[in-house]
Formats: sequence, C-alpha cells, structure tokens
Amino acid sequence: MKNVIVAGCAPNTGNLGVSALCRATVMGVYERKQGINATILSYGDIYEKRGYEVREGQFCTVMGVSNGKRFYKNNHYLNIYLSAKCNGLWNERAKTFLDANAVLDISGGDSFTDIYGDRRFNGIFYPKKIALENSKPLVLLPQTLGPFCKKESLEKVRYVLEKVSLAYFRDERSFEYAKEILGESFDPKRIKKGVDVAFLLEKDEGYKPKIDARIGINVSGLVYNNKPERFGIKLDYKRLLMEFIKEVCETTSENIVLVPHVVSEYSNECDYKAACDLKESLNVKYKDRVSIVEVDDNYNESMAKQVISQLEWFCGMRMHSTIAALSTCVPVVNIAYSDKSIGVFETVNQGHMVLDARVMNLKDLLVGLLDSWKIRSMTKQQLLSRVPCVMEKAEQQMNDICSFIKSAG
Repeated sequence: MKNVIVAGCAPNTGNLGVSALCRATVMGVYERKQGINATILSYGDIYEKRGYEVREGQFCTVMGVSNGKRFYKNNHYLNIYLSAKCNGLWNERAKTFLDANAVLDISGGDSFTDIYGDRRFNGIFYPKKIALENSKPLVLLPQTLGPFCKKESLEKVRYVLEKVSLAYFRDERSFEYAKEILGESFDPKRIKKGVDVAFLLEKDEGYKPKIDARIGINVSGLVYNNKPERFGIKLDYKRLLMEFIKEVCETTSENIVLVPHVVSEYSNECDYKAACDLKESLNVKYKDRVSIVEVDDNYNESMAKQVISQLEWFCGMRMHSTIAALSTCVPVVNIAYSDKSIGVFETVNQGHMVLDARVMNLKDLLVGLLDSWKIRSMTKQQLLSRVPCVMEKAEQQMNDICSFIKSAG
C-alpha cells in the first residue's frame, strides 16, 4: 500500500471549485485501484480516519492543518515542520508526512502566488517545504503559477520547481512562466503542461432538482459583495447582471437559473447570498423568470455540475463553475477578473469566450454575453469536437501520476 498526502484542496471550505479539485483528485487516485491510500489536508483540528467519503462505503483520512498564530498546537504547520525534523516526535501529523510515499499538492488551483498576502502564501508553501526537506517526492497537480510580487516568494518558488518530482501547469502562460523561472534548470520530463483535474469530476446524475431554465448564471459573491475596484473592475457587476437578465426577459421567452458555486454560510463571498440579493433587486415582472438552485448541507460540487450540464448556455465568474460547463460541452462565457481563466478556456479553443471585466465596459460586456447566447449552437459543436481530446489527456495525466506514485518511496 502506498500512502499519499493530498494538499491544497481542503474539502471543507464551502468553495465548490476547491471541492471539485479534491474530489476529482481523490477519486482519480482510488478508481485506478493501484493500492494507494490518501490523506487529505483540511483546515482545523480534525484528524479522522474515515473523514472523507470517496464513494459509497469507501473513505480516506482527513487531517486538519493550520497556519495561524497558535504554533504550539499539533495541527500548526510550524509544529509539524519542526516535529518532522525530529523524526515525528510528539506530533502524529508529522509522522503522517514522514510515512507518505508522495505528496500531491494542487495549491487551491490558483493560489501558488503571493498576491493574497504572506500568510496565505506561507500556508501554500509549507506542505511543499515539509515534503522536500524530508525527501518525499512532491507532485504539483495542474495549477496556475504566479504572479509573484516579492523576490523572497520567487526564490521559494524556484526552490520548489528545482526540487519537485513532477509539476503540471494547467495553462500555457503558467508553463512558460515556470520555464522562465527555471532557466537552464528546466527539465521537460518533470515540468509539464497539464489539464485542470476538475475536468474529470463526475456529475451527480441522481440529483434532479426541478429547474425550468436553459440559461444559467453563476453570481460570484466574491465580486458582488466587495468593491469591484479591489479586482481592477471598473464597471458595476450587479448592474451588468441585472441588465442581462432584463434583456433576456424582454427579448426571449427563456427562464434563468442562478447556480451558486461558493456556499459558505458565514462568508461575504457566498454566491448563494449574492444570488438571493440579485433576484430580490430585480424588477417585479422579471422575478418569476429567475430561480436559484437551493442550497442545503448536502449540496456539493457534483450536484452543481449536474445542474450546469443540463443547461443550453451558462455564464460564470467562478472559474470552476465554467469548467463544469466546458467539461460537459455546455456553451459558456467567463466574466473574468484575473488571467487565470483564459489559459483553461484556450485548452478547449474557447479563449474568445473569456470577457475581461478589467478592460471591457458594461455595454461591451453585455453585447458579448448576448452574442454568445445567440451562437450557442455553433459553440456547442466546437466543444463536442474539442473536449473529448482534453478529457482523454486528463485521464492519461492521472494515469501517469498514479504510475509515478506506485514507483515512489
């Protein structure tokens, strides 16, 4: 039996994009039946042997970690790091790292960067550091790389890239950035172009909510509930969505469903709360044409993908909500506030369906959304032609990762 640690995709964040990365990774490992046992790093004090259900009746361990101020606690990364230096004395979590044959690290998909601050960056860096300093093979699962603002951050990244056993980057830009950072140390056998693992996420076909709509929208609570200027967006995001809904209701007979993809109840980034506010703000004559996917404790990433897969057209700001559409060949537009989506869309030849809210005005964005809806049949055919190749690549990528784990340690 081979033991692996899965880092950077905690299953308890309420962010269904991160949860999609977690489930697709763990299921990808287990369904290949190569005798690999996974421990998922999560947040908090939890250390539960049957903490995560992979499939019905099949479980793996969830191990809580922290990067807060209480470094004396056994779940703190610094405590784990120091204990590992002493052969795991006093800390069971350190022993779990030392017993691992490999560490698979996905950095939240887009968090291997220092733009979110030092504490977030250090939390992303720590599992990589613990793995490498204890001679554990490190695999970076497909992710975005950068940007980096500080020289110290870049030095740590270079250290990781020089020592990593395998690293996959999910877009051309990140791959080229890795090559640039490494310079003459670049090794194409270790540093590879990859496909976001969420393409392999299974949808929950048993989930059948009553939805009378062919158009879906993911309202990002992150942007909706914060000042758009924080993300370099100059337009009014809420107004854009209201104008689009108005145009659809005035010119078509279509209904619209709002699909949350971050459902953390106590966070101001919650998509469900944003969707409720948006609907409440609509003109009364449009409200009956708009529904919201109901969220409860059981609502998860596979259910969201099931809903999105049933639509004829989708618009999302959360990138993994749009991957749920792309991977099921649903025509989709991404309203972007960063560069992370464009590379993923380019893998399926849909880069033109990323509308950058940082540079486009409200009028042009509205036209872009409406034009995309009009050409959805053509887009559908493009996706049906391209997506199977990407899915095949994603499957082979997981095969290669599991083969590496089997040969490691």
